[in-house]
Amino acid sequence: SREMNVNQHVCIIRTKNSSLKPQYLNYFLQSEYGQLQVELNMSGANREGLTLDGLKNFLITIPSITEQDTIVNYLDDIITFY
Repeated sequence: SREMNVNQHVCIIRTKNSSLKPQYLNYFLQSEYGQLQVELNMSGANREGLTLDGLKNFLITIPSITEQDTIVNYLDDIITFY
């Protein structure tokens, strides 16, 4: 587990596009690939941070809504189970 800081530079990510479900985006960002996107887009010399420009550079796989629902339901079940 990595140590992280929260400071005044906080933003809320909202999905405006109906082809991307917020629950799917949440799981994507928690995934290994999502965390790699975070690491690749961090900047700063003393205190690394993820800027709005960094967020704009994310590459996100967006399957169909049906597939997103299937993925979210599957992960919800597994996380609840364990």
